[in-house]
Amino acid sequence: MVRFCKQGDVRVKIQDDQTFLAVKDRLGWVFSGVLIGMIVCFVIMTTGRALFVHAFTMQAISKLHGAELYVFIKTSLLFDLKYAAQAFIPALALGILCAPFRRGFNVYSKCFWFLNLGGFLYILLFTVINHFYYLTYNRIIDVFFFAFLKEDPIATTKTMYEDYPLVSGSLAIIAVSAVYLYLFPKVQKRLARVFPMPEGLAKISVWSFVLVILFSLSVRGSLGTFPLRQNSAQISSDPLVNATVPNGPAALHWAREWAEEQMVIPDISAKDIVKDYKALGIKALASDLYAPLEYTTPKNSYLEENKPDVVVSVQESMSTHMFSYDREGRDLYGELRKHLKDDFWFWNFLSEGNGTMDSLTRILLEVPDLNLSTSTQADRDYICNALKPFHDQGYRVVFVTGCIGSWRNMDTFFRSIGIDEVYERSSLKKWFRDTTEFAWGVDDEYMFRGALKILRERGDDKRPILLLTLSISNHPPFRVAPGVEPKTIELSKKELERFPYPNTTTLFATFRYANDQLGKFFSAVKNDPALADRTILAATGDHNMRGIGYSAYPEELALGHAVPFIIHIPKALQDHDKISFDPKRWGSQKDLFTTVSSHALSGAKMHTFGCDLLSDPKDCRFPYAFNANAAVPYDSGYACNILDGFSFKAIKLTGTGLMADPLSTGDPPQCDDALAFSKLQRDLYYYQAKHGPKLKSN
Repeated sequence: MVRFCKQGDVRVKIQDDQTFLAVKDRLGWVFSGVLIGMIVCFVIMTTGRALFVHAFTMQAISKLHGAELYVFIKTSLLFDLKYAAQAFIPALALGILCAPFRRGFNVYSKCFWFLNLGGFLYILLFTVINHFYYLTYNRIIDVFFFAFLKEDPIATTKTMYEDYPLVSGSLAIIAVSAVYLYLFPKVQKRLARVFPMPEGLAKISVWSFVLVILFSLSVRGSLGTFPLRQNSAQISSDPLVNATVPNGPAALHWAREWAEEQMVIPDISAKDIVKDYKALGIKALASDLYAPLEYTTPKNSYLEENKPDVVVSVQESMSTHMFSYDREGRDLYGELRKHLKDDFWFWNFLSEGNGTMDSLTRILLEVPDLNLSTSTQADRDYICNALKPFHDQGYRVVFVTGCIGSWRNMDTFFRSIGIDEVYERSSLKKWFRDTTEFAWGVDDEYMFRGALKILRERGDDKRPILLLTLSISNHPPFRVAPGVEPKTIELSKKELERFPYPNTTTLFATFRYANDQLGKFFSAVKNDPALADRTILAATGDHNMRGIGYSAYPEELALGHAVPFIIHIPKALQDHDKISFDPKRWGSQKDLFTTVSSHALSGAKMHTFGCDLLSDPKDCRFPYAFNANAAVPYDSGYACNILDGFSFKAIKLTGTGLMADPLSTGDPPQCDDALAFSKLQRDLYYYQAKHGPKLKSN
């Protein structure tokens, strides 16, 4: 008796008395389906790489010749083969397991539709995502991708809608998927009829084993000692070439491994920390690991009697590079320009992190973990908490921002580390009925109105205030705040190539608006008789502007992480202080609160890696302008490559600014110290995350 079972559009003949024929047909159906899916996914990734090269790395790839070009092509295609095979591991494994069993295979044939579509979409989506991720962040998918997933989903969707072809792209993906699902069974049916399968169970078994071995080699991607892996992508001294080798799924796989690794806190001992200090020439005892971080601000009797208010403003994407486009006819400062002469401006200054929460966590706690606010390590009382000396001296600590307080668990986390009051989007909307807002929150004008309200309306609470602000307006999707007239910024073709955003007029207008609102806030404080003589103002950017490509510009290693640091100290306080200002001095956000505290608090005890940038540089124990990816040791004349973003270890700076000589690299010993400093900071975090005291519950 012969029976037929419909499986999709394929009819597989099952003969109860000739099992091997049934198994043969089933396996032929499985192998042909997997082969078609692999070929399609391989083509998607290869096409995606071609578009990636055309958009981002054409110049770098065109320089490859001979053996290097051959290695690039071979390795790239092997990556595509590897991940095309990986996408169909479930489909192949389940198919082979179910093939001997009629009922099991009936179920499998129905599930194959989902397995097939899942593998196809996995490859297609992350090929597309990798392209636009590079467009935004100037790097392929990395560990920050998983931090990005923790952002406000509504605001993130709005941002993607404004800045990327989200609707048209989604429709295109749906259309391509529909065509794939329509054509796939037709092609599979034809291929299954001619797919080479031998007669007899023994031969079928051997042939299937051979095919599985070939498939496994494709998944491995290599016949050598090691499988194809992240190190395999390092085929050139040019980082642009190396970024082109892997495909989107490969980049995602590595990013996930790094994210999982970061979630695991290694067991660092006190002896390990002592060794880290020793590498920097600092003597430390295992019994008192934090002694080298102890710092006491200078004694100042005037400050003891006249405790100033302190405002520290962290500005979204306040980029030094963006300021460099300011010139006659291009006003990017707005009212902030008024404060160029009166205040202390540090331009040779680096953000310590490369994301908003990354930098905030480092500024407030000096902890190198961009996910701390949402991790299980958030409940520790970290020794370098910058808020402690202010609390010790009776300050009221307040945070105000235009974004939503639940972003990255910000409200809860900030309160746990010592911020007394948090005012965010909902608070500002209650205070000011005329607020304007966009995807990420309330515009900066209203945030600074709220800051002034806090400084002016104290009621019976006479405590001095430490006020922290986080702006949000200069965040994509860029749009001009209502009532603001955009000013056209003429850019050359070469300048325009640096910006992936479609409307540079809006981009620069938003940047100017944010600076203008900060300048107006500074002016309002300085012009208020009740605040002018008693308020220290400081401001910095959280990170550089997204999307300005740096991987093709090694001479911009330091500039790529540069944000300005501004500090205003009223004359009444300066008259009772010792200030040594060098505008060419290097610094970074680890120095921010050390500098502010040194001129706001008298005899305050704290723990810090930072230096007072308004004092003698010789007093600095950790003399490095430091970013997670790059560092500039004081007086070294070099920018150090911390995370191997380029092929060189260090690049020589030209003059006293942020630019380097692209033809001049080196190996200065100070860069070894910068790496040792990075390890010390990281190991101290790991040690505290496991052994440090927990925060007291409120």
